[in-house]
Amino acid sequence: MAQYAIKEKYAYARFVYECLFAASQEGRTCFDPLMFHYPDVENSYNDIEHTFIVADAVKVSPVLKHLEENETFHSFFPQGDWVDLDTHEVIKVKDEAGEDIKLTPTISVKKHLRPGYMVPVQFGVQGG
Repeated sequence: MAQYAIKEKYAYARFVYECLFAASQEGRTCFDPLMFHYPDVENSYNDIEHTFIVADAVKVSPVLKHLEENETFHSFFPQGDWVDLDTHEVIKVKDEAGEDIKLTPTISVKKHLRPGYMVPVQFGVQGG
């Protein structure tokens, strides 16, 4: 798990640091509740501690309690096609009001790419 966390940190470091730099220069934020990006979706105001958007592009759904193997939890997704950044599975949410989606994490956090966004990912160099 520690190895995974280190790889994740470096894979998305450029993306997050670029947002933090822009935030320091322009006075904006990098870690927002869903309601900042989906103000017209009523359910985005519920349970704001259970999910948030990083740098306008990545929806993070942290696991806030211990889960047994293959145990699931629910996370709210607004309308659109959300891409799981670990498995590349697409979650299609057609309802304008959004949906609670059942997730089965293999780690302590699930990350999904917001519809219409791209993020730079930098994987480590193999070999030596």
